[in-house]
Amino acid sequence: QCQTFSLAAGGTMTSFPLKIQTLIPEKKKKATLAHSDLQKWGLRGIQLRSYQLDGVQWLTQCLKNQQGCILGDEMGLGKTCQTISLLLYVAGALGGKGPFLVLSPLSVLENWRSEMERIAPSLTVLCYKGDKERRAEIQRDADNLNFHVLLTTYELCLKDASFLRKWKWRVLVVDEAHRLKNQNSLLHKTLTEFSVGFRVLLTGTPIQNNLQEVYSLLNFIQPSLFPADETEHFVTSYSNVQNQPALELQGVLEPFLLRRIKSQVAADLPKKMELVVYHGMSALQKKYYKAILMKDVEAFGNEQGNKTRLLNILMQLRKCVDHPYLFDGVEPEPFEMGEHLIEASGKLCLLDSLLAHLHNGGHRILLFSQMTRMLDILQDYMEYRGYSYERLDGSVRGEERNLAIKNFSSKDIFVFLLSTKAGGVGMNLTAADTVIFMDSDFNPQNDLQAAARCHRIGQNRPVKVIRLLGRDTVEEIVYSRAVSKLHLTNTVIEEGRFSLLDQAQSAAAGLQRKQLSEAELELRRQKRQEAAAKRAKLQEDMKRKQQEQKYKKKMAWWESCGYRSLCLQSVDSEEEEEEEEEEAGEDSSICSTDSDHTAIHYVLGDVTHPHAAQEDAIIVHCVDDSGRWGRGGLFTALEVRSDEPRKQYELAGKMKDLDLGNVLLFPIDDKQSRLDGQDQLALIVAQQRDKSNNLSGILLTALDEGLKKIYSAAKRNKASVHLPRIGHSTKGFNWYGTERLIRKHLASKGIPTFMYP
Repeated sequence: QCQTFSLAAGGTMTSFPLKIQTLIPEKKKKATLAHSDLQKWGLRGIQLRSYQLDGVQWLTQCLKNQQGCILGDEMGLGKTCQTISLLLYVAGALGGKGPFLVLSPLSVLENWRSEMERIAPSLTVLCYKGDKERRAEIQRDADNLNFHVLLTTYELCLKDASFLRKWKWRVLVVDEAHRLKNQNSLLHKTLTEFSVGFRVLLTGTPIQNNLQEVYSLLNFIQPSLFPADETEHFVTSYSNVQNQPALELQGVLEPFLLRRIKSQVAADLPKKMELVVYHGMSALQKKYYKAILMKDVEAFGNEQGNKTRLLNILMQLRKCVDHPYLFDGVEPEPFEMGEHLIEASGKLCLLDSLLAHLHNGGHRILLFSQMTRMLDILQDYMEYRGYSYERLDGSVRGEERNLAIKNFSSKDIFVFLLSTKAGGVGMNLTAADTVIFMDSDFNPQNDLQAAARCHRIGQNRPVKVIRLLGRDTVEEIVYSRAVSKLHLTNTVIEEGRFSLLDQAQSAAAGLQRKQLSEAELELRRQKRQEAAAKRAKLQEDMKRKQQEQKYKKKMAWWESCGYRSLCLQSVDSEEEEEEEEEEAGEDSSICSTDSDHTAIHYVLGDVTHPHAAQEDAIIVHCVDDSGRWGRGGLFTALEVRSDEPRKQYELAGKMKDLDLGNVLLFPIDDKQSRLDGQDQLALIVAQQRDKSNNLSGILLTALDEGLKKIYSAAKRNKASVHLPRIGHSTKGFNWYGTERLIRKHLASKGIPTFMYP
């Protein structure tokens, strides 16, 4: 049923079974779209550059001829303003109010809203965000909503897909659209169920790792021509993108992809210089680097779980080259800030010299790392050297993220610490002029996106990108492989073919066509949709039945054994959202000095005998899901006070009542040591053991769930909460994220919270 097309590009013909029509228009005079036309339709406060006008014209032509397109301009060339101009064209020139749906990451949602307000005030924008109650208000008033553009995030789109399906969207815009590079992802499947007239994908990295990802984007924007079941054939046909196959692949992509790079169209943009700076390793690093290669477990001490340290050799080597203090037990105890923090790592010694030079020169820095624990060390270093800084990683909430970006742009802050993946998407940080990568990403597109946060339109100073590499280490291998991955991008799209700079060449590469009838296409679509819906329903029903049977079986077993669970109940979702709404005004102050009512009180003493508690006290301890009581540390201290903790924990393990996120709460002993209050013990199941007895680190998701439950219990009993420094000597420790959770769920909500370092 599929018709064969071939490229008339000379040489040997390679055919590929796709139902493609000739989408490249015949050669015509240059588009006459002028800036005055866009002003007439409502564009204000901006003067589009010539290449941006060409981009808007190309988008309007795609709107007339296709189901969708990919605007793949390099990061920082103004994809947002071109897309907003397209929406103005549709609303103004073609008439009607839309509606238009714009999806973006949370980090750039506010930027979309402010840009539309600034350059397209005639478009009414509904920013669909907030907690469940706020969104429910919008949903209840759906029939009376008056908007042109509905702006929301991927996550809320997935949560409230049933609500968003009510509209027939005239245009769907997906920002950072490489999120759709997997055809089997939930977002890809959900959006294909929406009624959409035209799809626009915005991505500065349209080709990342392989052709399967390319086909996923093509399938999303033009499903009638690129059906999902042809993926394998497409990849096979063009897997060797050399010479003629590369030309033919370019011909397939050309109708759907517009790609300009800075060197082609933004001649006035200051140049970007990239430097690779090599460094050696300290004696401590060399010791552990050799131990990892030799799988010398003894070099890491005799702590529990040390056998699991060396399973992922590559990751452990990368950690060692970054900083040896990333390994538990290496940092000298008790912790004291000092030069040892810098001298222990050759990478940090080099960074120390670089930052001193850059600070004297008045430069401002974006400092990226793959590892949030490395950001913790860098944060300690910044405080030790007295450098001003902001920090952003995956654990930072949207409000604090916007505040950090605003502070860096408006205040004289020297360094912005960022996680490469969390900080490389869509942000404008042109206040910086230097980018430093502590380590390289396996996917070079992530590093390119990160560097584009400052090398973009609006930058008026030359930009230096500095990459720190450990000489003769695994980092050289990672970097060389990342560079080789750029070959696909460079071969397929970085030759100016998709830039509208040579219209004659583009028009010459026409495709022969023959299209199936609308009735045949509709029939095939219906069959695919019916089959997919049937499979999804069967899987959902089966999963629900299995869960119900498992729960009933467990309850019957508990009843026969006379067991009663001591686990706290999960926090009701509506109650949780009410609490989040109450604390929303407090979150922005977390980074500043805490008040006495919301601070974590750091005290010396024994956490098993709560400090100066006049009320009921809840002692918190993290355990794993094995049901085997540990040795040493807090385990021994609790056992000295009472045998009740061990007895209750082992019983819960025997009864399979230690799911991740569970909290066992019970009196620590029958005879209280204090007459003015009762001590209770809360055991949070926050670690997991696999079949090989390997122990995970503290899982922040499980800790987050446990702290929510403890807050409810503390609030109900008017109790104070007493914690050790959770995870301090545990693999996977992330104190920055842990402290944020404790502040979020306890201290910031008025629960007296005491930390025993």
